[in-house]
Amino acid sequence: MDNLTDTNVNRRAFVRVAGLASAAGVAAACAPAAAPAAPAPSAPAPAAGAQQEPWRKKWDETVAAANKEGSLVMATTVGTVYKNAVEGFQQLYPNIKVDLTTLNASALTPRIQTERNAGVYNWDLFISTFGSVPRALIPAKGLDPVRPLIFRGDVIDDNLWNGGFEAGFLDAEKQFSYAGFSSRSRSFWVNTEQVAEGEIKTLQDLLNPKWKGKMITLDPRVAGSYWPWTIARLAAGDDYIRRIFTEQQPTLIRDLRQASEEMIRGKYAIGVSAPVEFVLEEFLQQGIGKQLKFIEIGFEYVSGSNEVAFYPNRAPHPNAATVFVNWLLTKEGSEFWSKTVASPNSRRKDVPAYAKNNIPTPGQKYVQIDAAGTQDDVDKTIALCKEVIKYA
Repeated sequence: MDNLTDTNVNRRAFVRVAGLASAAGVAAACAPAAAPAAPAPSAPAPAAGAQQEPWRKKWDETVAAANKEGSLVMATTVGTVYKNAVEGFQQLYPNIKVDLTTLNASALTPRIQTERNAGVYNWDLFISTFGSVPRALIPAKGLDPVRPLIFRGDVIDDNLWNGGFEAGFLDAEKQFSYAGFSSRSRSFWVNTEQVAEGEIKTLQDLLNPKWKGKMITLDPRVAGSYWPWTIARLAAGDDYIRRIFTEQQPTLIRDLRQASEEMIRGKYAIGVSAPVEFVLEEFLQQGIGKQLKFIEIGFEYVSGSNEVAFYPNRAPHPNAATVFVNWLLTKEGSEFWSKTVASPNSRRKDVPAYAKNNIPTPGQKYVQIDAAGTQDDVDKTIALCKEVIKYA
């Protein structure tokens, strides 16, 4: 997903929520809602006899080395929930001070490339989307393999994972990215005050002239935002994409929060990748945005969401990065993250699915959109959108 929003999300969210509340006459929204309290984290518990397992000694040594390093410089996508999720790790490992930046992938990768060109290597770990990070940084030798960092016996056991442990490696080399979480997308939304029940049932219904100018979408020419349009192209063909963007001319936007707020305000009847659910949730807590409804009509896919782990080249705190990525993939770390972020579900069999909305619909086939094998299809979508979008 594309977003230039930085870590200052709470204050900006309040200003906008208050404005929306005033327009809606909702007095209670005139003060910022407190972020939901994150569940208390628990340390990864060794299985019976684990103290004798070879990995346990290595783990203790790695934690000690990470404590000595004393720092972890990492990035996640935007959102207060990600700050809260990382805070769970900080509470368990207080000697490893986490320096967290929240940027989405399309804003993160150019920043990393600029820093590397200047000889600056500050980063230890990225937890982000698969879209632009490997595309930009693997060819530039900006990533080291994350696979060697993952070694805990209660993490690499194939039997613990739906689809097996190896299925988490999304890149062709099975080295540079690991997805411990999976999520069914929820890309297509309607404003029920403007779209009647059953009025849109298929992709073809979006070509109705009445929807011209009434649709908003994250810009499909940039990272992550092209995923739902790739699925639509595969389902309906290249000509469908041409018609959507030449005849209907949906508004293009690159900011997750702004796209969400435009839908919440009722400015548009239809949203593709808008709203983003963790943004919508902030407003729903204020009683705003209840008119928005998700409909599955041909934009949906499964992905590693925003939880794919990448290990930057020349990381200054390699042991701290190792501790974090292993913690994230343990039962306790995965469960804490899932509860706190509340959008992706852990692929671990021993962690419940907390994000009920993101469980794939039984009987429905989905493309794993962020697997290496889909990149040719994604590239074709990007090229087509760049060709046909002339109005923005």
